[in-house]
Amino acid sequence: MENAALIGGWGLAIVLALIALLPRKGTIENTRLDQLQEDLAAEREERKALGVEVKELRSDIALYRGRDLAWMQHYSLIQHGVETGTIPPWPDLPAALKGDQ
Repeated sequence: MENAALIGGWGLAIVLALIALLPRKGTIENTRLDQLQEDLAAEREERKALGVEVKELRSDIALYRGRDLAWMQHYSLIQHGVETGTIPPWPDLPAALKGDQ
């Protein structure tokens, strides 16, 4: 009888050890969810960084458009002066263009 109890105890321990070694479905799913959450957080950070970069580029574009317009107006004044014969003297540079020199 003692042998049966001893074998039963060892058998139960072996069965429980084998069950513990089996992969649990929840752990795989939880690992995947953690990975997806990390990916989502990284994507959000990248989107924020890109948003800041887009805002900087928009301000640069506005600056360059203003300079282009000022150059076109200055060139138009020179062209008009040449056509009417009033050049020289050259027209003064607009304030937007004085920062370039």
